[in-house]
Amino acid sequence: MKTEQTLQFDAVVIGSGITGLAMALSLAECGNKVAIVDQALSPPSLDESHEYDARIYALNENSVTLLKKIDAWKYCDLKRIQPITAMKVFGDKTGQLDFNAQDKSIENDSLGVIIESKQLIQALYKKTNHHPYVKHLFGLSITSTDLVERLRVVTLSNGMQLYCQLLVASDGLFSPTRSMMGIEETITEYEHSALVANYQSDQDHDGIAKQWFLSNGDIVALLPLPNKVISLVWSTQHDNAHYLSGIDPDKRIREIHNRVGYGIGHIKEITKPHVFPLRLIRVNPVFLDRFVLCGDAAHGVHPMAGQGLNLGLADVSAFIELLSSKTTPIDIGEYSLLSSYARRRVESVALMQGLTHSLYVGFRINTPWISWVRNTGMNIINGLPGLKKILLKQAGHA
Repeated sequence: MKTEQTLQFDAVVIGSGITGLAMALSLAECGNKVAIVDQALSPPSLDESHEYDARIYALNENSVTLLKKIDAWKYCDLKRIQPITAMKVFGDKTGQLDFNAQDKSIENDSLGVIIESKQLIQALYKKTNHHPYVKHLFGLSITSTDLVERLRVVTLSNGMQLYCQLLVASDGLFSPTRSMMGIEETITEYEHSALVANYQSDQDHDGIAKQWFLSNGDIVALLPLPNKVISLVWSTQHDNAHYLSGIDPDKRIREIHNRVGYGIGHIKEITKPHVFPLRLIRVNPVFLDRFVLCGDAAHGVHPMAGQGLNLGLADVSAFIELLSSKTTPIDIGEYSLLSSYARRRVESVALMQGLTHSLYVGFRINTPWISWVRNTGMNIINGLPGLKKILLKQAGHA
């Protein structure tokens, strides 16, 4: 029997990160009533801070297309978004890969864009907050869920019960909801953590993203932001990452120059460095009866290719494309829809996980023969425009 503590929705989304908000908004744009359950006690701040966020993302073309389609992109501050005009990847010896917009098979003047996490969160929240089909439930968490006839009943920490056709878990790499549902994950703990921080340069980066694979296994990426700002993502041994985060900023800058040279100009640190451990997470299955995983809750990858969020937003795009392809109204928790979604995503996710894992492992083998093979391979690929187009196409359709 339903009480005043009972609400009914078409979908309930657990987690209000970027992927969760995008999924909720996409479902709502299709005419579904959606509840977003978030442990945070209050909405994200909408203050327009001039300081750059240390957490940034590289969005591919498909991700931007989705955000425009659900009408969230217009809420982003275009002055804080940096198009990627080219990308340069350096091996540990003489290997080099160069990508630019002309390498793509479609007409576009960039390889993607770099954007701050808070820009995306604020934009998606502004849109969902005013959407008539979306309800935010802050300061709450899921405690249990059961199937009742053709519905899921979601019980929240305050005793409220939500009835829905579909429960979506988008609550992060270590998704509590995934564990609650008894879905197991395979975790590969990398021996690296990522050090991230932002720097102001006196030199224009021209929108070029750069990445170095170093002989000691470290991976250093410098990503462009507007106004000559560059964002550092340095994958290195756990102890070294924490050491680097704790030293004086000027000494940290010298360490960066020692790794990548002085072609980035004179730089000044403008955000406090942060460190987070890196993991590969494989999950199977990604759906159960009237339940589905998306985003980091469904997969985790090494950040070297900048595809983590793109994979999550591609989850959303795939689900909505399948839902929209139906010519008649459909139960969004229907088994056939969820199984089709899982089949559509499995290949792209496995390919990206396999690629990033292989690169991580391959560049940690520091023998002369292996070093020669990988650097020579990079140079060979660099001379094959057709192959580079294929690589860019895959990155653009994560």
